Amino acid sequence: MGLEFIDRTFRTTIVVALLAALCLTLYQSGHVALGFLVGVAWSLVNFYLMKRLIVEVLTPDERRKQVTILIAFIKFPILYAVGYLIIASDYFSIWDLLSGFSLIFLVMLLKALSRMILRMDPFGFDKKHAEGIH
Repeated sequence: MGLEFIDRTFRTTIVVALLAALCLTLYQSGHVALGFLVGVAWSLVNFYLMKRLIVEVLTPDERRKQVTILIAFIKFPILYAVGYLIIASDYFSIWDLLSGFSLIFLVMLLKALSRMILRMDPFGFDKKHAEGIH
């Protein structure tokens, strides 16, 4: 599992969020669905910036240092201040925001479990690797 797993998780979360928001609109209200989507959007932006920050830090280059500083400045003070303002505004239910924020973790968990069950990625040691370890 590499960066393609992260990209697939990102796309799947968007699709699941839109379907869930449609269901929330039909069975709850548009306000609940909007709170859910705001939580998902904040989580996806946070997730994307974290991925970019890690890639920039692990890739040595002088230009990358400036990009790393810019990403860190956007992510930490700005994104988290926006998150605080969203929560402090009391416009959305904290449960709607929390469920939207947590969706990406649920998608990641289910994708990783499905890859493990289908044996698409080797988790743990197999016999060949275990013989070399004493």
